Amino acid sequence: MSEPRRLWLRRSQTDEAAEESFGFADEDLAALCDRLDQQGVDVPALLEEIAAIDPDRLMRRYRAMVLRKRTFAEQAARERERLEAWVTAKTQGLDRQIEFLATGLTGAARALAERTNGKVKRLDTPWGYVQLRKQPASLKVEDVDSALTTLDNRGLADEYVRVTRAVNAAALKKDLLAGDVEPVPGVVVEQPDEDKATIYPDVPDLKVAASRGGEERDA
Repeated sequence: MSEPRRLWLRRSQTDEAAEESFGFADEDLAALCDRLDQQGVDVPALLEEIAAIDPDRLMRRYRAMVLRKRTFAEQAARERERLEAWVTAKTQGLDRQIEFLATGLTGAARALAERTNGKVKRLDTPWGYVQLRKQPASLKVEDVDSALTTLDNRGLADEYVRVTRAVNAAALKKDLLAGDVEPVPGVVVEQPDEDKATIYPDVPDLKVAASRGGEERDA
């Protein structure tokens, strides 16, 4: 058996054992969650069912799903890195040759343009062509303060200086809530009725586990 195949089997077996310990063996809760994917599902009814389930079971399943998602993300990242390294190894030599040949083709097109006093700016070959085009002018402001002062002194600020006006929402909200400023027409401060819930499942740091050979990933 090849080494990649052996590693895949070992990883699959480990993942299966991890899923068992992380709550995937809870078939009743799994069936309830799977019903979310059914067409025409009655979500409010599902929420009533899930409200009656022990929070420990819910958190265990929640933790399992978060860990599975993070594991997939880490595996995808490693695969992207592997593919990027492979592409780089295969193409870096080609890139150098492409740049070298492009320099030669550009030089030939410029030489043709010079010979024709700029009348011919296209070099044709049976396999493609090189087109020379005049590039547009660009403006670079090297000293912003000096430019702004000069435009102000010449009375050209309205024409050449952009001024963006925007409400400082953070400061205005703070002062409105504190009563330090009177209500402003067109501005509404909304206070949610419910507290925001943040769930913190006890999952391991996959990056740390991976750096240690993966022995903690499924712990």
